[in-house]
Amino acid sequence: MTDLLHRLAFTYVPPEDETVDGEYEIHLDGQETAFSIQDASGAYVVNEHGYETPGDEGSFYGVYHGEFPSLTAAKHRAAELIEASLDAAPGASNGL
Repeated sequence: MTDLLHRLAFTYVPPEDETVDGEYEIHLDGQETAFSIQDASGAYVVNEHGYETPGDEGSFYGVYHGEFPSLTAAKHRAAELIEASLDAAPGASNGL
C-alpha cells in the first residue's frame, strides 16, 4: 500500500460557502478516483461516489466509508479502498 500512497494526490477543494464542508479529491496517477475525503470540522469522512451507468444521472450513488480523527488516517483508509477496488477488477476502472 505504501507504493499506492505515493501514487495518490489529495487536492483540497474549499467549500463554496458556509453550508458545506471542504473536501479532498483523490487522484491516482493523475486520474480522479471515485473517492473523496470530506473535511467535517475536526473529523474526516471517506466517501465514494459515481454513476453505475456513465452519463445516467439517475444511477448516481454515494457510499459512506467511515469517519476518522485525522486526515492521515482517512488517507490510509481511502488508499485501502482504492487498492481493494483495483484488486477486485484488474484492468477495469473501478475506483477511478
